[in-house]
Amino acid sequence: LDEMMEKRRDDPQVDYALDRKLIDQAAAQDGAVLGSRLACWLVSADLKVWLEAPLRERAARIADREKRGYYEVLVETKRRDEEDVAAYKRLYGINILEHDEIDLTINSERFNAREVCELVVNAVKVLKERPPRPNRHAQRIQDVLAHHFGDKPRAK
Repeated sequence: LDEMMEKRRDDPQVDYALDRKLIDQAAAQDGAVLGSRLACWLVSADLKVWLEAPLRERAARIADREKRGYYEVLVETKRRDEEDVAAYKRLYGINILEHDEIDLTINSERFNAREVCELVVNAVKVLKERPPRPNRHAQRIQDVLAHHFGDKPRAK
C-alpha cells in the first residue's frame, strides 16, 4: 500500500486510469453500482450513497480482515484518508469531505450490512419517480481525463 500511495503521489496516471475505467464501466451497464471514494462525483446517478464509519471503526475492521495490528492500520488509514482528500482536490478540484451532492449518507458503524442494504433499497424506491439531480462534477472530471488521455471531450 505504501508503494502504491507513493507512486500515486508522483504519477497521476494511477488515479486517472482507475477513474476512467470506473466511468467506462458505469456507462456500459445500465443500473450499475460504483464503489469508490470518488464514485459520487465521477458520474451522474439516480442515487448517490456515501457509506462512512469513524476512523477507529474502519481501522478495527481492516485490522481484523487483514490480520494486522490495530494501531499500524489506524495510522495508515488516517494517512490514506488525508492523501485521498489532497489527491482528489489536486486532480479534479473536488473536496470529497463536502457531501452536498450526495443523496444519502449512512454511518455503517450503526447498521449491519443487511440494514444498510435495506436503507439503500428504500431510498431507491423513494427516488424512483424523481429525475436524477445533475452532477456538476462529472463533466469536469471527464474533461480532465479526456485531456490527460488525449481524447476528444465527451458530449455534454
